[in-house]
Amino acid sequence: MAKNIRILAHLFFVLFLITLGVMNILVLDSSDDDWYHNTYSKIRIITSEVHGELTHIGVEVLLEDNTYTYWSNPGDSGIEPSIIIKNKYINDYYINWPTPNLLKDEFGTNYIYKDAVLIPITISLENYEYGDDIELDMNFGVCNLVCIPINQTISFKLDDKPTNYSKIRYKLIQNALKDIPKYRSDNIIFINDIIFYDIKSDDNLQIIFNERIDAIFPLTSDDYFLSDNQSKQKNYMNYNFTFRSYDQDFKNKDIKMTFLIEKDEQFFLEDFIINP
Repeated sequence: MAKNIRILAHLFFVLFLITLGVMNILVLDSSDDDWYHNTYSKIRIITSEVHGELTHIGVEVLLEDNTYTYWSNPGDSGIEPSIIIKNKYINDYYINWPTPNLLKDEFGTNYIYKDAVLIPITISLENYEYGDDIELDMNFGVCNLVCIPINQTISFKLDDKPTNYSKIRYKLIQNALKDIPKYRSDNIIFINDIIFYDIKSDDNLQIIFNERIDAIFPLTSDDYFLSDNQSKQKNYMNYNFTFRSYDQDFKNKDIKMTFLIEKDEQFFLEDFIINP
C-alpha cells in the first residue's frame, strides 16, 4: 500500500513538473519582452520558420477595451494603415488583411478591428541574407474617444534554423492565414450588375446581387473611393455607394472593382469590371 502511494506521489510530481514546463512555455510566448507599447495599444512581430524561399511573419496588435483600429480600407473617416518592410535584399512581400468588422455611426461607415488582430505578411526570401536586419514600419490609427495616429518601427532578423522559432507562434500565423478571405473556387458569383446614377454632383452606384448577401466591404483602390450610403439591414439584394473617381476621365475606361462579401458567416473576394 505504501509503495503504491509513493508511486502515485511520484507520478503526481512528474505531472506537476510537466505542467509547470508547459505553463512556462506559454508564459514565455506571451511575455511583454517583445511588445512595443503605444497609446491604447501594443504591437509585436511574430516570426515563423522558413519554407523554401518564403516565410510568413505576423504583425500582432492588441487593443484596449472599447478601442479599435482600421482595415486596409478604413472607410469614410478612418486612418488608412500602411505597413512597409525595408531591407535591401527583400523586394517582394504581400500583406494579408484579415476580415474586418463594420462600424456605422454619426461619422459614416468604417471598417475596423476590435480587441486584437494578427496580420500575416508573406515575404519572399529569394535574395535575403539570413541574419540581416529587417525593418518594419507601420502607420495606423487607434480610436477610443478620439483617433490617434501611431507610427511604430520594429527591427527583427530571420534565420533558416527551424529550432530558433516557436511552434506556438507558427500555429498562430497559420491559423490567421486560414481566415484570410480568398476568391471562391466553385464559380459562384454574387454580383449581378453595378449601375451608376447621378444625384446632384456626386456619382452614385448600386450593386445588384444574384441572391441575398449579409455584408459587403469595398477594397481600397488607387483609382476611386467608395463611400457607403446604404442603410443597415439584415441582408441585401442591392447595395448603394457614393462613387468618387481620382481620374476625371474615368467614364472612358473600364474600372475593376474588388469587394469582400459576407454570406452565411463566410467571407470571400469577388471582382467586377464596369464601364461607367
